[in-house]
Amino acid sequence: MSQAVDYSQFKKLGMESGAIRDSQIKSASDAFKSRAGCKARLNHDEDYWCSKMAANARSPQWLEVTFPSDTVVTGIMIQVSEVHKWLEHVNGKRDFPEENNLTDFFISHSPKPKPFLGAGKWIRGESFQTNYKWDAQKGISYHAFKTPITCRRIRLNCTKTLGGWCPALKMEWIG
Repeated sequence: MSQAVDYSQFKKLGMESGAIRDSQIKSASDAFKSRAGCKARLNHDEDYWCSKMAANARSPQWLEVTFPSDTVVTGIMIQVSEVHKWLEHVNGKRDFPEENNLTDFFISHSPKPKPFLGAGKWIRGESFQTNYKWDAQKGISYHAFKTPITCRRIRLNCTKTLGGWCPALKMEWIG
């Protein structure tokens, strides 16, 4: 078992606390209303985001947050969709709980709020693979960016899941 993580060292930007409102969160697709992008809040037991479509490199499934002003983002935390099943796996009581937990993703961002016409300019950032054992007790994978991003909009773009299914997760942006 891993040691407890000291979360006080991280500046969470509002997914978990609700400071980022539901209206600021968009997704490429949602499997159901109960699995909408606004449900992707770190450490919330209520639910999680699950896309309607499978993720792949040519057609990533994404979660987007629009900040009210320019915001510095230094990393991201991604959590398994069903923590209680993850803990059963970690404790040796079941095989890996779900095949739709994210493994590969990249970050993209835009320096401007959405324009009136078109989708706006997206800048592709770093790519990562999840490691949910970073905080095994909560099923959280943390990824620090090599270079902080200043943006108005930011996306988590899912490109691969364990079983090739639709991504399902919870998350938090770190500043």
